[in-house]
Amino acid sequence: MMGAIIAVVVIMIAVVPVLYWRVRSARGRHVGADIIRYLLKEQGWKIGTNDDDGDLVPQERLPAVDFGDQAALLDVYDQYSCMGDLNRHPCRVFRKKLDSFNDKKTWVQVEVDLYWHWQDAGDWVNLELSTGNKGFMSGTAAEPFDSGNASFNRFFKERFASSEVARRLEAADSALDYVDFFAKKWGRALREVAVAMVVLVAAVPEEMFAESDQPKQVLEDLLADMTQLATVIETAIDPSFVRKPGDD
Repeated sequence: MMGAIIAVVVIMIAVVPVLYWRVRSARGRHVGADIIRYLLKEQGWKIGTNDDDGDLVPQERLPAVDFGDQAALLDVYDQYSCMGDLNRHPCRVFRKKLDSFNDKKTWVQVEVDLYWHWQDAGDWVNLELSTGNKGFMSGTAAEPFDSGNASFNRFFKERFASSEVARRLEAADSALDYVDFFAKKWGRALREVAVAMVVLVAAVPEEMFAESDQPKQVLEDLLADMTQLATVIETAIDPSFVRKPGDD
């Protein structure tokens, strides 16, 4: 009798985590289809992908989406990205496995383009920031810098910038304060947040959407806060920055 009980316990220990993972994964994909429908249908975003040369594939070569077809939405979720504009920032949302994290989780990557029109010493603005602490960034953007703000430094553990950009960020109280707000709101939830030259990137655990009663609201809030973070960084680097309709 005891042997049978032990066998049942062993089977439960082996099977229950697998069943839980499959249910959570299925929930994540179901929510993913809802997110794709929300971005494409409700927000007017477009499907996007790049060809082997890295060039954006023309819209006419991409599949039309039947919003009532769950399988078609999941294909978009798995194979393409959604592209749109929010507060005049080009944005992208797509699902991917990130090998650099050394885990088996699937992540939703959210990207917001930065835009600046001034040049430093004849080159584009040099800035790389990362919340990671294991060499996520290349360090090619000149020298490491200390922002002088403890919260900013804790959130962005890796910080590289040209001397002029570093000086401007250090003096930009509004940007430093907003990073503190963003870190307190999203720091524990996101796997990675980085600024890589002209794009702000966040790796979002898929379960953050799957476990929410309002996944679309979570994404909407995250996109709004990320575009605001992009804006305060832009204006910190160039206080006269004004984004005009039609700017690339």
